[in-house]
Amino acid sequence: MIYLLLTIICSTSIGLILKYHDSKKGTLTVLLAGNYLVASIISGISVVASSDSSHSVPAILFPAGILLGVVFMISFMAFSKTVESSGAALASVASRLSVVIPVSLSIIFFREYPSLGGTLGLFIALVSVVFSYFAIKTSETTFGVRASFFFPALLLIGIGINDFSLKLFNTFFSGQNMGVFLLLIFSSAGISSLVWMKFRKDQINSFSFITGLVLGIPNVFSTWFLIKALKSLPGTLVYPVSNIAIIVLTTILAAVIWKEPVNRYGFLALATGMIGISLISIF
Repeated sequence: MIYLLLTIICSTSIGLILKYHDSKKGTLTVLLAGNYLVASIISGISVVASSDSSHSVPAILFPAGILLGVVFMISFMAFSKTVESSGAALASVASRLSVVIPVSLSIIFFREYPSLGGTLGLFIALVSVVFSYFAIKTSETTFGVRASFFFPALLLIGIGINDFSLKLFNTFFSGQNMGVFLLLIFSSAGISSLVWMKFRKDQINSFSFITGLVLGIPNVFSTWFLIKALKSLPGTLVYPVSNIAIIVLTTILAAVIWKEPVNRYGFLALATGMIGISLISIF
């Protein structure tokens, strides 16, 4: 149970750190560079410390890892922009609703058809997306409605693609190579962040870089603790409990710390999102 609690803490802290960085008007590209630097270092240490000495990745996974690294970077950028434009609560919902992407792709490519409860969960998750749109439309935003809805949609799709890609890895390749593959992904994401920072001519500042270093720790360990939790607890408990707790905690803490408002459509998006995610996780 301790790993489930640590998963919730790490995942919740990601949204809150992004909210804190946004409140201080930091530089996003510098934040991402610091984040993926730490993620690469931790992944590298785990590979070196692994008891398996045969660390190799099939050649086909090198371009895949590099491409996924870019998608990881874009997803995290969308996460930060969603926090900035729509708030930490809706950003948390969008990141959790990303489960509909791997589920839908699994239906298409692997014929993994969900049960009636899972199908109902997918439908309710789509309803949550609609409520999220109206929540953004009826709230004050400096980005405009289309841009503000684009970021959570990009976040949902990006994380969903990442999750499905890791499912493909576990399906077709040896799990013992996951550490090297993640190192390749995080390194590619870090390099992509640096290239984007150079393109934008952003200056490195200590606040964003240090915040990024801090952000990288829960970013890596949220997945590690999740894997540990799934080894000791059933997924039908871990996934719904963690997803609901992350959404609720993020919403409450953002409201308490930053007085972040959530309108009625936002509450409906939160409620339907938690119900849909729970049904998909359980069934």
